[in-house]
Amino acid sequence: MHEELVIRQFGPLKDIYLPDIRPIVVVVGASGSGKSLLLKVLAMMRHVAKLAIIQEALKASGVKQPFAPIQVGGYLVFGGFSSLLQQDTLISYRIQWEDGSCTVTLANGNFQIASSLDNKTVGPFLKIAFISDLRNLIPLWAQKGATVQSKVLDSYFMETFSLWEDASATFHESTQELPFLDVSLLLGKNNGDPPHVLLKDEKGRMTPWEMGASGYKSSVPLALIVRHLMKSYDFFAAIKRSYLEVLINDLMAQPSKETLLPKQRQVHRFCGNFLCIHVEEPELSLDPDTQIRLAEELMQSLSWRREDIGQFEASIIFTTHSPYWIVALNTLLQENAYTALTWEKIDGYLVTPQGTLKSLRDDESQLLMTPNMDKATQWLDERYNHALSMGAKNQ
Repeated sequence: MHEELVIRQFGPLKDIYLPDIRPIVVVVGASGSGKSLLLKVLAMMRHVAKLAIIQEALKASGVKQPFAPIQVGGYLVFGGFSSLLQQDTLISYRIQWEDGSCTVTLANGNFQIASSLDNKTVGPFLKIAFISDLRNLIPLWAQKGATVQSKVLDSYFMETFSLWEDASATFHESTQELPFLDVSLLLGKNNGDPPHVLLKDEKGRMTPWEMGASGYKSSVPLALIVRHLMKSYDFFAAIKRSYLEVLINDLMAQPSKETLLPKQRQVHRFCGNFLCIHVEEPELSLDPDTQIRLAEELMQSLSWRREDIGQFEASIIFTTHSPYWIVALNTLLQENAYTALTWEKIDGYLVTPQGTLKSLRDDESQLLMTPNMDKATQWLDERYNHALSMGAKNQ
């Protein structure tokens, strides 16, 4: 699988080019530089490509009007960045596989889609997952959300909460070990009530999740959502909903009394399953040691192999402010402990103040660099040394 992304003149992102999106990508940059925007744009374009691939499969199978036209407006409202669209905005995403490709371009306020497929297969079936930096609200929302449904919350949080519900349903009435936190997670549900989630520490003490530390509230959903997606996500059910059921309903609506699947109809198969995970700031509310342990947990989950669904690929892209996160990935990379994490599979970028990208890869050392991420420490050292020198003079 090969992906590339171009973003020009979209908010703070002026000239972005990712020629080859590797399976593991880290994006750093100053606050407001556009890191999260890049993440959201990539998720948006992947989702449009997913719909385009499914539409092409349905059309090739004889369904004349599978879906309503894909509109830019809904995506911009969902992402909360309608005001960022300019007259000269250009966003282009291309995904290419062995037998074809799909290119989605946003220009002049509209999506333009170009795709190709062979006679029997279409592109991969994409699962797009976004894990928001507001995920620490999940424990509260799980308990109180039903009483405040009229409140408008961030769309990406609601998408993350939906992923959490799927994950917690999969792990219902089970104990999940979370070694990076030195706790176990117990999930249960009684009589239609919201799921109760308990944290059990090494001494056997139980704490309701919503009463736990803030780092637990942010890292538990992240770890379990990724674990669920890698181990349990039902690609076949998703393909059935979005492709097979549409095709069957279209066939049943035909007045013909002929066989259910006429000869001119052809059921296309997807060439594989592609899981795309987008994570905002995995380090939220975690101390450096726990950040490193969480990185190990996620790399371990990404190394899980699916034997039940055939061809399967997974990718994950992070935004971060933490140098510890990159150091953790570099360390795990050097230890060569996880199949998901090799030098060929990892990439890193700095979003510059000019709205461009700078690569963090250093091929000689085979490490990701951390430019400017320790700038605050250097600045504080300089101020501290200056204060010491001034104090000595005053004495």
